Amino acid sequence: MRWTEEQFADFQRGRVQPAPAKPRKYRNKPCQADGEKFDSKLEATRFQLLQLQEKAGEIRDLRAHVSFPLMVGDALIGAYEADAVYTEVATGRKVVEDSKGVRTPLFRWKARHFKAQYGFAITEVRKR
Repeated sequence: MRWTEEQFADFQRGRVQPAPAKPRKYRNKPCQADGEKFDSKLEATRFQLLQLQEKAGEIRDLRAHVSFPLMVGDALIGAYEADAVYTEVATGRKVVEDSKGVRTPLFRWKARHFKAQYGFAITEVRKR
């Protein structure tokens, strides 16, 4: 970017405002809930609902933003970060959950790889 002498002088005096932030690709709005940072309102709302279920005794061991390594043989090829991980009390089943507004090709690939490696599927919570 090239500035005129006048624009540069304004910049030095603090009169130039930074450019507005570019909107996010999928229009999600980062937010905070209960001290945790979330990438979207959908994810934050879902986690708050899961916290209520944990207090009610329906689920246990609730954790947010858990990372799972994705391996091929002995080589680490990437990682999948789950929005929430918990255990259902009634069945004892471990649940790895992801809140999705948009199913990207990268997520679909990671979900297939996750299932092949860990033996169970990621539970998706879709935006309605």
